[in-house]
Amino acid sequence: MALNVYWTHSAQKDRIRIYKSWNEKTGNTGYSGTLNQLIVDKLFQARLFPDTGLETDRKEIRALIIEKQYKLFYSIKKDAIVVLRVLGN
Repeated sequence: MALNVYWTHSAQKDRIRIYKSWNEKTGNTGYSGTLNQLIVDKLFQARLFPDTGLETDRKEIRALIIEKQYKLFYSIKKDAIVVLRVLGN
């Protein structure tokens, strides 16, 4: 059974900041849409296979690589995945 996904306020702000930055750099929303779809796809995979993310120094937190420059950090709860942050290199 797939887990539910919940976003923290910080993670939502990270995602919006990244999208706005790309929109300003490129002058259109094309790449932001692509990046959003990559995040959705990675989270779908994590919903089905929660341990798919890379282990981090903190046992309860895992990371998904989104493209080369972004990582999505999440924790696994009993019935959900909680997205903690989306950070760039």
